[in-house]
Amino acid sequence: MTSQLDTRELNFKNYKACRKLDSLFGSRVCKVIIKHILVDGANNNEVKEFDLLIYNSTVIDVVNKQILTNRNIGIVNGKITTINNLFPTKDLLDNAKEKIDGSYLIALPGFVNTHTHLWQHVSKSYSPKEPLQTWLEIYKPIHYLTKDELSDVVLAASCEALLSGITTVSDYASLALNDYGFETNAESISKAGLTGVVIWNNPGFFFHDEIKLKEIERLKIKYQNKLHLWMGFGPLSFHSIPAVYSGIVIAKQLNMSTTEHTMENIQEQRDFYNATIEYLNQYKHLNLVDEEILYNLTNLLPPANADAYEQLLRTAQQILKFDTILQNNTSYKKLTETERKLLASLEYKRRISPLILLDYFKILKNHLAIHSVWLQDEDINILKRNNMSISHNPESNMYLTSGIAPIDSYLRANVLITIGTDGAASNDGINFFSAMKAMWNVYKISLMNTEISKTFDEWNIIQAATINGAKA
Repeated sequence: MTSQLDTRELNFKNYKACRKLDSLFGSRVCKVIIKHILVDGANNNEVKEFDLLIYNSTVIDVVNKQILTNRNIGIVNGKITTINNLFPTKDLLDNAKEKIDGSYLIALPGFVNTHTHLWQHVSKSYSPKEPLQTWLEIYKPIHYLTKDELSDVVLAASCEALLSGITTVSDYASLALNDYGFETNAESISKAGLTGVVIWNNPGFFFHDEIKLKEIERLKIKYQNKLHLWMGFGPLSFHSIPAVYSGIVIAKQLNMSTTEHTMENIQEQRDFYNATIEYLNQYKHLNLVDEEILYNLTNLLPPANADAYEQLLRTAQQILKFDTILQNNTSYKKLTETERKLLASLEYKRRISPLILLDYFKILKNHLAIHSVWLQDEDINILKRNNMSISHNPESNMYLTSGIAPIDSYLRANVLITIGTDGAASNDGINFFSAMKAMWNVYKISLMNTEISKTFDEWNIIQAATINGAKA
């Protein structure tokens, strides 16, 4: 998927780094020593004066799935203004204040990491044997970082992200229980040269919603030329329904984009089921419509006690589905009737899902769902109907034994798939090439069927890492 490339120092001291990748045109150049020159493109064949000219490079066009050779990239004031295939004549080279021979370099769009917790960087390799819910309790001492310590940690994480070509992040800033966490986090991201989104973790801010509204407005103005603010209203498996709904109301009032951890592991569904039962028992006099939706939720039972059993049920249904799809494929060896009956006997019933309630709250339009490991077909229909996107975190999902996301089902439903690394505490690093490799390998091994998996190629991976993240 990648080639061995020369390491060059890109000394762009006068350039602002890494503006938001809103499209593949006009993105800024990273200020970082890397093995890959990370650029977006514009097409212009005019000879101009450039601050920097990278000539004879190979450009990866992720939109049209093309590898373009012998391209010149012209940069003015830190912004790409020209990509052309003119022969690098003396006149062309003389018009550049600084030149880099790109003959052995590849230029591609900056990577968009759609889920990080950069402040977790100090917790690398911390208790890697535990599941999500236990692990969340173990690493809590990180919440006691001082302002300077937090700044250093986030800056170190941001620089590691840059080293593998990440220019844009969606960072879930969960440190809220002090008066400096959110802003220190945002300022360190911007200082490193990254851009993108910082998530407001609404349940973590313990003050009245009117104050939250004013604070979010203040922060949006403060970071309007650097970072975007999105709403993280909180997972329903971790927070009460009123606490989550508070963030939903604020997001609607301020017209904020939303993102949240969604069915990361099976235990979340069990916890959501128990929380819904408890809520119904506590509040006896609900609006009849609300009461009906909650009772309908609890009629959808929680998963079985054994996670592996749930995986077995999912795998059985997947095998049956692929056997049907490949009936006319002459190279495929079909299941016997006995095998089909045995697999069909493992009935995969609809389980409780927080997406049903969130859809009822009308907050899922264009929502970015993080992890999304244990969604069923009905959930995927909700994704599709609301034009939602997925932040796929394959390394973190493996690290915390959360499971394997149903990527093939998302692809067949035309759901936009992006890539996230999660925090280094559940990954041990922020390496996007590693994340892309994991995505491809996990996809193939989850299917165990090359007739299906071979239709998913390196272009799908590179698009998930770049343009899909920009669209999300």
